[in-house]
Amino acid sequence: MEGFLKNKLHVFFLILSCSIIYNFGALTQTYYFYDDIGRNAIGYGYYDMKGFGEYADTGRPAAEVVIRLLSGWFGRPMDVIALDVHPLTKIISILCLAFAGWVVYVAILKKETWTALLVSLIVVFSPYYISCMQYRFDSATIGLALFFSVLPFVVNHRRYYIHYFVCYLVMLCFYQSFLAVPVILIATILMRDYFDSVKINSTEQKYWLKAIIAIFAAFFCYKLLLMMLPARPYTILHGRFIPLSLYGWVVFKINFVRLINIFFSPYQGVTGIVFIFLVLLSLIGIVSNAKRKGRVFWKDGVVYLTISPLLIISAILPFSLLYMPILMARTLIGAQFSLIFCLLPICWLASGFFKSILSGFVLLYILFSALNSAITNAIRSQNNYEDRLYEKVLVSVDNDYLPRKIYFNDSGDYFSWPWLRSVKNTIQNYPFTRYILNKTYIMNDMVWAERQAQLYNAEVQVQHLSLQKEWTFNEICHWPLKTITQEFILYGKEDVRVIDMTKAPCPE
Repeated sequence: MEGFLKNKLHVFFLILSCSIIYNFGALTQTYYFYDDIGRNAIGYGYYDMKGFGEYADTGRPAAEVVIRLLSGWFGRPMDVIALDVHPLTKIISILCLAFAGWVVYVAILKKETWTALLVSLIVVFSPYYISCMQYRFDSATIGLALFFSVLPFVVNHRRYYIHYFVCYLVMLCFYQSFLAVPVILIATILMRDYFDSVKINSTEQKYWLKAIIAIFAAFFCYKLLLMMLPARPYTILHGRFIPLSLYGWVVFKINFVRLINIFFSPYQGVTGIVFIFLVLLSLIGIVSNAKRKGRVFWKDGVVYLTISPLLIISAILPFSLLYMPILMARTLIGAQFSLIFCLLPICWLASGFFKSILSGFVLLYILFSALNSAITNAIRSQNNYEDRLYEKVLVSVDNDYLPRKIYFNDSGDYFSWPWLRSVKNTIQNYPFTRYILNKTYIMNDMVWAERQAQLYNAEVQVQHLSLQKEWTFNEICHWPLKTITQEFILYGKEDVRVIDMTKAPCPE
C-alpha cells in the first residue's frame, strides 16, 4: 500500500475519483443557475462600445478569453453569443480541483501516508466550492483560477519567483477569491518545517521572501490592469473599499462577522462535532510530535492555536475591507486552505490513531457530500417550481395582451417568498444553503426575472411595485383581471402584471 502512495500518478487519480463522486450531482444537473440564466437567454451579457466583454470588464480578462474560446469565437466584442458547453466546463473544474488536492499532498504536506492523503482531501470536499460547481459557465474559469493558485508550488526552476508572479497574476485575472491561497500555503510549509524540527536557513528564507514579493508585485500589476479596463457598475459597487473613518470601522466589523458566519456555517450540528473531534486529534498530534522530537509541547501548542485562526482571518480579511463584499459561499473558497494547516498535526499521529482518523475524515466527507447533494437537489427543485410559477404569470391572465411589464409586491421577509417546502426544510437544516440558494430567481431585485422570461422568448420589464408611481395598490386591487394562487395574487391590466406576494386584502 505504501507503494501506491509513492506513485504520484496513482494518488492523483484517486483524488480525481473523489472529486468526480463528490461533484457528480452538479456535473449531471439539467437546470440553469443564476448567471447561467442570462447567458443562455441573451448570449453573453451587457455590451457597449467601450467594453471588452462581460468578464473582462468585471476584472476577469483571462476568464473572458477562455469563455470566448470554449464558445467557438474570438475577436467580436459586439455581437457575441456565448454557448453552453456543459458539462465540459465542469469537467475542467473537477480536474483543477483534483490537481489542487494533489499539490497539497505532494508539495505542501510532503508525507506519503494515508493520513496526509485524508488531510489533502479537505480541498476536494470543500463546502465553499459547491456553489462554484453549480455554474455552467464560471465553473471552468473558477477552477482554472484554483489551478494557477497552486501551480507554482510544483514548479522547480531557478527563476521560480517568475512562476509565482505569472501564476498569481493569471489567477487574479480568472477569479479573485483565491488571492490568499499562496500566502496560506507558504505559511503552512514554513510551519510544517518548524514542527518537523527543520531549521529554516537563510537560503530558504530568501526563497520564500522572493516568492511573496513576486505575489505582491503581481497583485499591484493586476490593480494597474484594472485601471486600464472599463469598470462596470457591478465592479464599482463590489470593488470599493471601506472609508478610513469611524463609519468604515463599523462597516468592517459587520462585514467580518458576516463572513466568519459564512465560513463556519457548514460546520454545524453533527458536522461541527466531527470537525471539533479532528481538531482535538490535531492537538494530540502536536503533543505526540513534540514528545517524539524532544520539543516543548506547550510552546508548539501555543504556536498552533495562534497561527490557525490567523490564517483563517488572513483569508477573510481582504473581503472584509470591501464596502459591499459579495456575501456568498463562493467568496470563501480560498479560505478552505487554512484548514490544511489546522489539520496538519494529524499527520504526526502514531499509527494507533489511524482508525479514529479514518473514521473522522470519512464521516466528515460523507456529511459534506450530503450537504452537496441536498443543495443540488434544492436548486433543482426550486428551479422547476419557479418555472411553473412563472409560466402562470406569463400566460394565466386571459386577455388580449401579452405581459410586457411585471411588478412584484413583497414584504421583504426571506421565507415569505415562494420557496418549495422541501427547499425550506433544506435551508432550515443546513443554514449554509442560504449562502448558495440565497434568493429565489423570480423574486430578487436583480435581472433574473427578465432573463427567465427571455428563456421563454418573452420580453418583459420587471420591477418592484414601489418603484412605480402610476397606480396605488388600492387601484391595482380592483383591477378586473385577477388570479389567486397558493403563492400569490396576480393582477392584470392590458400588458401589465402585478404579483402580490403579501396576498393582502383589498382596502375598502
